[in-house]
Amino acid sequence: MEGIRRDNEQIEKTINNPEKPTFDNTIINKDETREGYYDLLSRVSTVFFNMLSAETNDELDALAQKMQPILTQHANDVRLNPRLFDRIKAVKRHHRKLTPEEKRLLDDCYDGFARSGALLDDDGKERLRKLTEEAGMLSLQFSQNLLKEEKAFTLHITDEKNLEGLPDTAREAAA
Repeated sequence: MEGIRRDNEQIEKTINNPEKPTFDNTIINKDETREGYYDLLSRVSTVFFNMLSAETNDELDALAQKMQPILTQHANDVRLNPRLFDRIKAVKRHHRKLTPEEKRLLDDCYDGFARSGALLDDDGKERLRKLTEEAGMLSLQFSQNLLKEEKAFTLHITDEKNLEGLPDTAREAAA
C-alpha cells in the first residue's frame, strides 16, 4: 500500500504542476518515479508474484486474492488518468528538440497509455476497467490452480526399465 501511496503522490505532483507540460516536468518526472516512488511498488509486487508463482501456500494465495484487484485498480487509475495523459499528449505535440533516447522514452510513454485505453471514451474506459479487473482475477486463479495441481502431482514408477538413462543421483533423490 505504501508503494501505491507513493506512486499516487508522484502522479499528483506531476498533474498539478502549474508549469506548461514539458519533457522534463512530465515525462522525466514520471519516469523518475521508477527510481524511488514507483520502484517500491514495482519491486514488491514483482517479488511477491514471482514467489507466488514458484511456491505458494494458502496464506499467500489469500493475500494475492486481496491484492490483485487493488493493483489492477491502481494500474487502471494511472493509465486511464485523463489529466496525466493530457500532459503527455501536450509534450508529444509541442516538444522541443529531443535526443533519440528522449524521443523514444516519450513515444514509449505515449504508446503505453494509448494501448492501455487512455484514448477511449468514458464508456470504453469503464468497460476496460471491468474487463481488466476480471481478467486479473481469472489469471491469478488460473495460476493458483495450476501451481496447486503441479504440487499435487506425483508419478509412481514401478518398472525399473522406465528409469533407464537416469543418473543414480537422480534416482536417489527421487527415492
